[in-house]
Amino acid sequence: MLTGKKHASAKSCLEGAGHIMKEATAILEPLLESGASKSKGVIVFATVEGDLNDLGKNIAIAMLKSVGLRVVDLCVDVTAADIVRVAEEEEADIVVLSALLSVLEPQVVKTINTLKRS
Repeated sequence: MLTGKKHASAKSCLEGAGHIMKEATAILEPLLESGASKSKGVIVFATVEGDLNDLGKNIAIAMLKSVGLRVVDLCVDVTAADIVRVAEEEEADIVVLSALLSVLEPQVVKTINTLKRS
Protein backbone atom coordinates (compact mmCIF):
# COMPACT_ATOMS: atom_id res chain seq x y z
CA MET A 1 0.00 0.00 0.00
CA LEU A 2 2.97 2.31 0.48
CA THR A 3 3.62 2.35 -3.27
CA GLY A 4 0.00 3.37 -3.88
CA LYS A 5 0.33 6.24 -1.41
CA LYS A 6 3.56 7.43 -3.03
CA HIS A 7 1.95 7.28 -6.47
CA ALA A 8 -1.10 9.23 -5.28
CA SER A 9 1.17 11.83 -3.68
CA ALA A 10 3.27 12.23 -6.84
CA LYS A 11 0.14 12.47 -9.00
CA SER A 12 -1.28 15.13 -6.68
CA CYS A 13 2.00 17.07 -6.84
CA LEU A 14 2.05 16.92 -10.65
CA GLU A 15 -1.57 18.07 -10.87
CA GLY A 16 -0.77 20.94 -8.51
CA ALA A 17 2.21 21.93 -10.65
CA GLY A 18 -0.05 21.94 -13.70
CA HIS A 19 -2.50 24.32 -12.05
CA ILE A 20 0.30 26.60 -10.88
CA MET A 21 1.78 26.67 -14.40
CA LYS A 22 -1.60 27.62 -15.90
CA GLU A 23 -1.97 30.49 -13.42
CA ALA A 24 1.60 31.69 -14.01
CA THR A 25 1.17 31.50 -17.78
CA ALA A 26 -2.01 33.58 -17.59
CA ILE A 27 -0.05 36.29 -15.80
CA LEU A 28 3.15 36.11 -17.86
CA GLU A 29 1.76 35.54 -21.35
CA PRO A 30 0.57 39.13 -21.94
CA LEU A 31 3.98 40.41 -20.82
CA LEU A 32 5.82 37.98 -23.09
CA GLU A 33 3.60 38.79 -26.06
CA SER A 34 3.92 42.54 -25.58
CA GLY A 35 7.53 42.35 -26.77
CA ALA A 36 6.62 40.39 -29.88
CA SER A 37 6.37 42.19 -33.18
CA LYS A 38 4.61 41.05 -36.34
CA SER A 39 3.92 37.30 -36.39
CA LYS A 40 6.88 35.27 -37.60
CA GLY A 41 4.79 32.23 -38.47
CA VAL A 42 1.85 30.08 -37.47
CA ILE A 43 2.13 26.95 -35.36
CA VAL A 44 -0.71 24.53 -34.67
CA PHE A 45 0.02 22.77 -31.38
CA ALA A 46 -1.99 19.80 -30.11
CA THR A 47 -1.79 16.96 -27.64
CA VAL A 48 -2.64 13.78 -29.55
CA GLU A 49 -5.81 11.78 -29.11
CA GLY A 50 -5.74 9.75 -25.90
CA ASP A 51 -3.42 12.09 -23.98
CA LEU A 52 -4.75 14.53 -21.40
CA ASN A 53 -1.42 16.02 -20.24
CA ASP A 54 -0.73 19.62 -21.28
CA LEU A 55 1.85 20.96 -18.83
CA GLY A 56 4.82 20.76 -21.19
CA LYS A 57 2.70 21.93 -24.13
CA ASN A 58 1.62 25.03 -22.26
CA ILE A 59 5.19 25.90 -21.30
CA ALA A 60 6.34 25.49 -24.92
CA ILE A 61 3.44 27.61 -26.22
CA ALA A 62 4.32 30.47 -23.86
CA MET A 63 7.93 30.41 -25.10
CA LEU A 64 6.93 30.25 -28.77
CA LYS A 65 4.56 33.18 -28.39
CA SER A 66 7.25 35.19 -26.65
CA VAL A 67 9.39 35.16 -29.81
CA GLY A 68 6.60 36.34 -32.07
CA LEU A 69 5.05 33.12 -33.33
CA ARG A 70 1.27 32.82 -33.52
CA VAL A 71 0.26 29.58 -31.84
CA VAL A 72 -3.10 27.91 -32.32
CA ASP A 73 -3.59 25.72 -29.24
CA LEU A 74 -5.93 22.80 -29.89
CA CYS A 75 -5.62 21.60 -26.28
CA VAL A 76 -5.61 17.88 -25.39
CA ASP A 77 -7.04 14.64 -26.75
CA VAL A 78 -7.22 15.96 -30.33
CA THR A 79 -7.97 13.65 -33.26
CA ALA A 80 -5.68 13.46 -36.28
CA ALA A 81 -8.53 14.70 -38.49
CA ASP A 82 -9.07 17.80 -36.34
CA ILE A 83 -5.35 18.61 -36.32
CA VAL A 84 -5.17 18.38 -40.11
CA ARG A 85 -8.35 20.43 -40.56
CA VAL A 86 -7.12 23.27 -38.34
CA ALA A 87 -3.61 23.19 -39.81
CA GLU A 88 -5.12 23.67 -43.27
CA GLU A 89 -7.57 26.37 -42.12
CA GLU A 90 -4.84 28.32 -40.33
CA GLU A 91 -2.29 27.75 -43.12
CA ALA A 92 0.13 26.53 -40.46
CA ASP A 93 3.85 26.71 -41.09
CA ILE A 94 4.48 24.06 -38.43
CA VAL A 95 2.38 21.44 -36.65
CA VAL A 96 3.62 20.41 -33.21
CA LEU A 97 2.34 17.24 -31.56
CA SER A 98 2.59 16.56 -27.86
CA ALA A 99 2.44 13.11 -26.26
CA LEU A 100 3.59 12.32 -22.74
CA LEU A 101 3.50 8.55 -22.88
CA SER A 102 5.31 6.25 -25.30
CA VAL A 103 2.13 4.16 -25.63
CA LEU A 104 0.72 7.08 -27.61
CA GLU A 105 3.35 6.74 -30.35
CA PRO A 106 0.81 5.07 -32.68
CA GLN A 107 -1.39 8.18 -32.39
CA VAL A 108 1.56 10.40 -33.26
CA VAL A 109 2.40 8.24 -36.29
CA LYS A 110 -1.26 8.19 -37.36
CA THR A 111 -1.42 11.99 -37.15
CA ILE A 112 1.81 12.43 -39.11
CA ASN A 113 0.60 10.06 -41.81
CA THR A 114 -2.75 11.90 -41.99
CA LEU A 115 -0.88 15.20 -42.38
CA LYS A 116 1.27 13.75 -45.16
CA ARG A 117 -1.80 12.55 -47.06
CA SER A 118 -3.60 15.90 -46.84
